[in-house]
Amino acid sequence: MQPTVFVSYCREKREDVRRLVDVLEEYEVTVWWDQNQKAGDIWMERITKNISSNDFFLLCLSTELEKNIDSFVFNELKQAISVKHTQSTEGNWIIPVMLDSLNLDHIPSFRIDAKQELKDIHWMPLFGKSWDDGIDEILRLILPDFTIRPKMVLIPPLNYSNPTDGEASIRPFLIGKYPVTLGEWRAVIKTDPNSTIKKMRPCGGDPNHPVAQISWDDVRRFLFILNHNEPGERYRLPTEAEWEFACRAGSTGDYGFEGGPSRLSEYAWYEGNSEGKTHCVGQCLPNAWGLFDMHGNVCEWVQDTIETPPRTKTHSGLEAVTKGGSFDGYAEEHCQITDRTELTTIATHPNLGFRLARNVECS
Repeated sequence: MQPTVFVSYCREKREDVRRLVDVLEEYEVTVWWDQNQKAGDIWMERITKNISSNDFFLLCLSTELEKNIDSFVFNELKQAISVKHTQSTEGNWIIPVMLDSLNLDHIPSFRIDAKQELKDIHWMPLFGKSWDDGIDEILRLILPDFTIRPKMVLIPPLNYSNPTDGEASIRPFLIGKYPVTLGEWRAVIKTDPNSTIKKMRPCGGDPNHPVAQISWDDVRRFLFILNHNEPGERYRLPTEAEWEFACRAGSTGDYGFEGGPSRLSEYAWYEGNSEGKTHCVGQCLPNAWGLFDMHGNVCEWVQDTIETPPRTKTHSGLEAVTKGGSFDGYAEEHCQITDRTELTTIATHPNLGFRLARNVECS
């Protein structure tokens, strides 16, 4: 059974809240906010009834409410606390949301229960660059089976000249806006491969760093679980041709942007600017199609494999291709569009990650 959510907010932030409600309803969450109010309703009776019948109370606060203890929002919060106390509710039923950069020190003191005040609860930032991550965090709290909500970019169809295979035809497909992050990996696999990296500890525990130290076989396991959790969403790795096409983004040179290696620091974390470590995704400039970190941060596994003679007891004779530069890659040796590496499918390294792809008909 899908959860139900009561949303409390001030009218100055109606459009921001509408965006939030639209996302929740996309996931079939039942939302009550003042748009549900009916003519003739007695306001406080209706508020009390809906607070008591909903599973979660989203408290959306903004600078307009700093120190304004008499606002409707705080009156609704008081009512929610009173109702939930009578119901002996346990768990994170209240979810405080920041709709802008309000100062939490200016928020009036409210005791939620015997153990915590409102200020003690983890707040969800839901503005600017924090929007997507905040939405994901809210969905994880209210939907027990929620895993991740990858940000995908639609790549158009086109016939183009592939330096390796000659003329190639690319059907439209979706590809990840960023490499898969550690936070997304944890949500699906429940492990932290970045924490196993000892040498220079180049991949931090920040959930917005790209996941690394994973093999091609590890990625297959991730995709199996992700597709099981998200019926109809058949995620996969991009092919090498798709990856190159998406990275090129209509450009004709060795990089997916104008200016060549002299501008690589603007678009990628590589040996010249990374300080020997990964960085949070999306901090450098995107290419013309809105894709980040294609030339650096971590190399990316793609779908293509090569049959080779077994070389060791652990080498099965199957190798997979990686594309893109990484935090320890050199500009003109590892970071160009056509650069590629072939590694055994069980290989792991601090600079190895991946990004998702999906057929358009699966969206």
